[in-house]
Amino acid sequence: MKLRRSPDRRAMVLVIVLVVVAVLSLTAYTFAELMQAHRQAAAVSGKQIQARLLVDSGVDAVKRPLFPPFDRRPDPATLAYHVQL
Repeated sequence: MKLRRSPDRRAMVLVIVLVVVAVLSLTAYTFAELMQAHRQAAAVSGKQIQARLLVDSGVDAVKRPLFPPFDRRPDPATLAYHVQL
């Protein structure tokens, strides 16, 4: 004998499947939005790091002629001969 399913049970299964599909689609949408936000945050963070390094590079470029390394500074004893009063 074949068991017949009642129309009420079929309707209930259809509603349950519809709710599960809706929840899964909302979850996927939320996940996609979250990943988009994280991607944008990573891009902004990368630009901030690049800007900070460019500023440090500019500061070093300005400091280099003003403050040469110790091994390349002229000897103070020989500077007295070059100074004209």
